[in-house]
Amino acid sequence: MSAHQLAEDACTIRGILELLEGPEPEAIAFFAAFCRGEHHFPSKVKPHGRGWSMSHFGSLSTFDTDDLTRLVLLAHEKCIRAQVEQGGPNRLRIAIWKRERGGRMYERHPTIEQAIAAFRGGKP
Repeated sequence: MSAHQLAEDACTIRGILELLEGPEPEAIAFFAAFCRGEHHFPSKVKPHGRGWSMSHFGSLSTFDTDDLTRLVLLAHEKCIRAQVEQGGPNRLRIAIWKRERGGRMYERHPTIEQAIAAFRGGKP
């Protein structure tokens, strides 16, 4: 059996265990911070590929109702990739995946300071 096959099998087994055990505590903590408490969860936290997702009802914005800003800042602070998708009629899906600070493009997640510097072209 190749190393690649072993890695794929390990990911499959991990995925099955996560489905059986429920969401990782880190996913619950992320969504609790985003929603301002678990009691405000608009839906269940569900498996989403190798990550987790939750439905969000309503809009996301940057200031007066700052859900979009909160999502972005939390993602950079917690080193979690966040993605907003169409989630059905009148809802969005917020999907998250744990990342590392270093590594290849699809493995890492920058700090907010690194993201701002990249946005500004490396200028502070």
